[in-house]
Amino acid sequence: MKVLITGATGLLGNHVARALAGRGHQVRVLIRPTSDRRALDDVPCEYAYGDLSNVAALREAVTGVDAVVHSAAVTATGITADSYYEDVNLQGTVRLVEAMGRAACRRLVHVSTANTLGPGSRRQPGTESSPFALQHFRSGYVNTKYQAEQFVLKRNGTAGLEAVVVNPTFMIGSHDYKPSSGQLLLHGLRPVQLCPPGGKNFVPVKDAAQGVCEALLRGQPGRNYLLAGDNLTYAEFFDKVQAIAGRRPFRVRVPRGLFHLAGLTGTAIGKVRRKEVDFNYVNARLLSLDNYYSGQRARDELQMPHTSLDDAIREALAWFRANGYIGEREAAP
Repeated sequence: MKVLITGATGLLGNHVARALAGRGHQVRVLIRPTSDRRALDDVPCEYAYGDLSNVAALREAVTGVDAVVHSAAVTATGITADSYYEDVNLQGTVRLVEAMGRAACRRLVHVSTANTLGPGSRRQPGTESSPFALQHFRSGYVNTKYQAEQFVLKRNGTAGLEAVVVNPTFMIGSHDYKPSSGQLLLHGLRPVQLCPPGGKNFVPVKDAAQGVCEALLRGQPGRNYLLAGDNLTYAEFFDKVQAIAGRRPFRVRVPRGLFHLAGLTGTAIGKVRRKEVDFNYVNARLLSLDNYYSGQRARDELQMPHTSLDDAIREALAWFRANGYIGEREAAP
């Protein structure tokens, strides 16, 4: 099978490219000419140049491929307005699906986010049946990802489109050049550590990449699959990071009310400066959530693996150390 991957230089995208190539599939990646390609240095793939705003480039990129994995998105955390994300996350998805229709390319795995499904508690974690519940949080990223997901699901079955949606949780692993989710892992190594009051579902990125590969081959069109692993509070996650790194930083657990107040302060500073800041009220509320999910459907229907999160943390720390993001002492096992 020949597969086009968008967002292939990102954490999940490069692992999907590596996994598909390892299974013997032909891989084409859509990247901007200025993109940092280091994440793909060891991946045998063909390059198509362009982005999700370039209709001509999209039409050329999808020509001759059997399927598309769409993982490209704007994921910045410091911006709240929907308009900042809309052209890529929503309209870029629309352009890609339309280009696929013109090229008679039918199979699509659309990479969404777990937060388009309602989170739950540890006892009753969110599932694929949980309705969208975060619209009132006013996150431009979450809102536009939800809109794009709904567009894809509505277009499923139209003009032969076979669209499967995967909803990864918080991914941990190597080859995180930005870094993206690795920022939280690196935060766990700081000498003084501020600990948010909520929690997340954490999944090894290699497990999520295998879930995407299986969704491509056996996922049921029109269906969502949560690519989820272990539900942990932030304190429990940081405990794992510190145990593996052999560090004991000074930890400050921030109460939810104080955390929200800090977020409001960040929002106010952004308004005064007329430039949004990385930590604002939207992010404070999202980080305060019990953001827990179940990956049972993906394990049952896609045979997505459920490997050790400790091993993923260990591998990520070794990679960050080897690539100069952290010192030798900070990531020593």
